[in-house]
Amino acid sequence: MDGLSGIMKQGLFITGTDTDVGKTVVSRAILKYLNDAGLRTLGVKPVCCGGREDVTTLQEVNASAGFSFAADEVNPLFLSEPAAPISIAGELPELPILLDALTSLTDAPLLVEGAGGWAVPVSDSWGMQDLAVALGLPVIMVVANKLGALNHSVLTAQAIQQAGLPLLGYVLNTVAQTEYAHAQGTNRVILDQVLDAPCLAEVPLGGGFVPSEPLRTVLQKPDLSEAPLDFVL
Repeated sequence: MDGLSGIMKQGLFITGTDTDVGKTVVSRAILKYLNDAGLRTLGVKPVCCGGREDVTTLQEVNASAGFSFAADEVNPLFLSEPAAPISIAGELPELPILLDALTSLTDAPLLVEGAGGWAVPVSDSWGMQDLAVALGLPVIMVVANKLGALNHSVLTAQAIQQAGLPLLGYVLNTVAQTEYAHAQGTNRVILDQVLDAPCLAEVPLGGGFVPSEPLRTVLQKPDLSEAPLDFVL
C-alpha cells in the first residue's frame, strides 16, 4: 500500500440510519471517487439480503479498478429473503470466519458496506456493529433526507462513537420527494448543529453525488485534490 496515507491505509465502513437509505449509492460513489484519484480500493458487502443488486454495483466499480473477485468473495453471506439474517432459519457463519474471508482478499484498502442499519443483528452471536468494530474501520453514515432523519442520525452517531470508532461524517441522501418539504429542507442545517461530524456530501433527488471539501480532508489523501468533485451516478 505504498503511497497511501492516513485513514485510507485501512479503509472505510459505510453504515446507514436505516435500510433503503442509499448505502450502495454512496458506497459506489465514494469507491469511484477514490479509484478515480488513483487510490485503489476494493468494495465489499459482507452481508446481503433480498437481492444481490448491491453486490453487482460494487463489482462493476471493482472491475474498473482491476479487481476480479466473484460475488461470493465480496459478499460471503447472502440470503435471498429481504429480512435480518437472524430471522431466517439456518446456520450462519461465525464472525471470525467472515472476517477471514474478507481480509484475505487483498492488501488494498476495503470499502465495506453494511447491511440495513448500524445495530442490525446477523446471528445470535454478532451483528453489524460487531463486524464494524472487528474491522476497526472509520465510519461514514448515510442519512435518508426525510422526516425522522434527525432522531435516526443522532442515535446512530451516538452508537458509532460509543463503539469506539471514528465517525468521519455523514452523507445526506434525498431518496424521495415527500410531503414534508420543510423537514427535508432543514435537515442539513440541523444535522450540522447537532452532530459532531461534517456533511461529506449530498445526493439530490434523482442522483448526482456531490462530494464536499471535508470528504478530501477526512480521507487525508492529497491526491484527492485532483479528483472530480461531482459526477453523475
